[in-house]
Amino acid sequence: MFKGLPITCAMNPEVGREREIIKADTKKKVVVIGGGPGGLYAAQLSAWRGHDVTLIEKSGELGGNFRIAAYPTGKGDLTCAIRSLIVKCQKNGVNFRMNTEATPELLKELAPDAVVVAAGSNPLAGLIGSVMTLAIAGGSGLLIYTIKKKHTAQ
Repeated sequence: MFKGLPITCAMNPEVGREREIIKADTKKKVVVIGGGPGGLYAAQLSAWRGHDVTLIEKSGELGGNFRIAAYPTGKGDLTCAIRSLIVKCQKNGVNFRMNTEATPELLKELAPDAVVVAAGSNPLAGLIGSVMTLAIAGGSGLLIYTIKKKHTAQ
């Protein structure tokens, strides 16, 4: 911010870009795979924009690796961010399918216009590279973005 660069936030990617987030012109059926922070955020934002959203989580709990990160002493406040995202999803009408694996058969049955894959993050431990993959399927194609970052201790 002080260097003339846009501000950013790990938990709120729209920070500094609030005016760009608008309601959708056309309501679509969106499936989000993964109930961690990325999946919860994608689900709540898609629902807020007016889409019909189903979030599929293979475990019985939401929060992904963020839940694990909250266990050490002094880190409990991390769970507030997850609870906030869950409440936003609920208020915006996201349909949760817990203890459900996102199989090709299920996706065919749901027949979504778009699929957001937000599953499988790696917890950071020392000097490792992390990978975040986002896949959006719509229409006739599948578009996949992969971002790799090297995390270093300072």
